[in-house]
Amino acid sequence: MIETLLLPSLGEGIGSGTIVSVSVEPGARIAAGQPLFDVEADKVSVEIPATMAGEVLDVFVSAGDEVSVGAPLATIRSDRLQQYEGASSAESGGEDKIRQPGDSSAAPRTLPAPRREWCHPVLERAPVPAGPGARRMARELGIAIHAVPGSGRRGRISRQDVLNHARHRLHPDGAGHTPELDSGALPSLSRFGRVERISLDSVQRATARNMARSWREVPHAWLERYIDITELDRYRRHLENEKPSLTSYLVKALGNAMTAYPEFNSSIDMIGGYVVRRHYLDIGVAVDTPRGLVVPVIREVQRRSVGEVEAELKRLTKAAFENQLDGEAFQGAGMTLSNLGGRGIDAVFPLINWPQPAILGIASARWVRVFTDEGAGRQCLQLPVTLAIDHRVLNGAAGVRFLNHLADALQCPDTLG
Repeated sequence: MIETLLLPSLGEGIGSGTIVSVSVEPGARIAAGQPLFDVEADKVSVEIPATMAGEVLDVFVSAGDEVSVGAPLATIRSDRLQQYEGASSAESGGEDKIRQPGDSSAAPRTLPAPRREWCHPVLERAPVPAGPGARRMARELGIAIHAVPGSGRRGRISRQDVLNHARHRLHPDGAGHTPELDSGALPSLSRFGRVERISLDSVQRATARNMARSWREVPHAWLERYIDITELDRYRRHLENEKPSLTSYLVKALGNAMTAYPEFNSSIDMIGGYVVRRHYLDIGVAVDTPRGLVVPVIREVQRRSVGEVEAELKRLTKAAFENQLDGEAFQGAGMTLSNLGGRGIDAVFPLINWPQPAILGIASARWVRVFTDEGAGRQCLQLPVTLAIDHRVLNGAAGVRFLNHLADALQCPDTLG
């Protein structure tokens, strides 16, 4: 029995991945579950194991190849073929053995049912033949997927088909270009001097794609203010045991504000014409790793104390640095926290991580002298925060209320738990 190993689904909305390493070659004997390929996709690394024991007949990919979900990686001759052939020979008695009456050794054998493998062909079987990448692009551009003519085999719709359909809608006469849908070809730079081409890895490609989509599709508005965290700083200094980081307090305060104002835990569906409100509280925290910026998600923030948030944040950060997080670890957040306060910057204006409705950016705290209306002065530790909101879901007044609630929570650290 010859079976083809396909690239399985790598996560919601991920249509392809990059082959990082190939650990097998034609002619090799493999065991079920043996790692064969490492694949990177949208900031995560996925190990593709053998789904059966047998012999590798052919390998179709090499390190560095970009491979679509559902594409063949290798063909394998399964050991089950020998099992079936052996069983058939036993039942027939072979060419040189005559089955004798009463010979129990020649009794027919009952074969076990073939084990169902997890790596099924992953091409979609929906009425509209389109892969997840094409469906996702159509959803983001506000296009009904069934209205797109497919150019592939049996009318299968590709991402390019969706893009062409979108351009045709904007320019029915075929004239004109659509710069908002692609950035165009890079002009020649080598004529001015020596250049070097450095391939983008999967993290860089995912970041570039996501940020371009956010800037293109989400109408951003930013609100900036300073929050007095003098009491929070004093509170942390007086803790006897391990002191949670400022980021952990920010995550808890952000969760409190999202609970008080659930519109900040919602996403807009422009195609369906409604807002989806989450009834769970998950927050993403931006982490700068050697591979690039990733945003692992802390689950059920409302159920965790500040200390538990700190422990989970440390676990996720360590796993992110070691590239040990799967795709699920980066999905599902209602908002993202980007804390650049340790980098010595005065302000940050982050881009929203779609489909989230907002993101909170943190700059470096400063000790300043503030004065009351009566002229009395005191030293105050001020934290610059910037809230970016999706103006399709939220407005400026809602942002002000949200930031005020966040400030109140940070100024009463003993109530955060």
